[in-house]
Amino acid sequence: MGTQEYVLRGTIDGMVKILKNDFDVTPHEAKFMVYFLANKNNTHDIPEEELNLWYLDNEEAYKGQILNKHLAINFTNVQKSLMHKAYIFLTNFIFGRGIDLVLLGIDLAYIICSAIEKIDDFDYCVFARIIEFNTVNKNHMFKPCDITTANQDGKCDYQESDWSCTHFAKDENCTNNEEKTRASLKRLEEQNIIKEVGKHWILL
Repeated sequence: MGTQEYVLRGTIDGMVKILKNDFDVTPHEAKFMVYFLANKNNTHDIPEEELNLWYLDNEEAYKGQILNKHLAINFTNVQKSLMHKAYIFLTNFIFGRGIDLVLLGIDLAYIICSAIEKIDDFDYCVFARIIEFNTVNKNHMFKPCDITTANQDGKCDYQESDWSCTHFAKDENCTNNEEKTRASLKRLEEQNIIKEVGKHWILL
């Protein structure tokens, strides 16, 4: 099947309902898609702050004004597939760690969406750590030691005392050691997702 283009028109909540009913996605994924596409389509009718508050369900702050505006956003079936994969990745690796889409930032969401199809699943953990680290470190630069979470015995040895792995308890074996991190970084570099710059790496 070739590329198909779709255009959604209506209120922002109306577009969420269309995606939910016509494209068989959950309400939360539909809201993720509308937020992503509204940013990507550069919808000037909606201030970024108001869009953020809508996504966070903070209706008292935005007073529902966004709900009355009629918009148009477009996407293709290819973009929908990438957004779905990015949403699954975020749900499995990022959202459960107290990082919502607004805190993550739309720039990192774009990076995830453009990169997710290139990444092998055994590199997801390292990529997720890169994304999480750069949620705070907005220059998108990091060192391998910022990403590695396992010591030589395969135990979690991450610096932050309150950090917990998405998949393992702290006393369980972790494969994200220095060797695995280096190998994953090289594979991500080969896919033009990151680039080594001196002693640092940078998200592209």
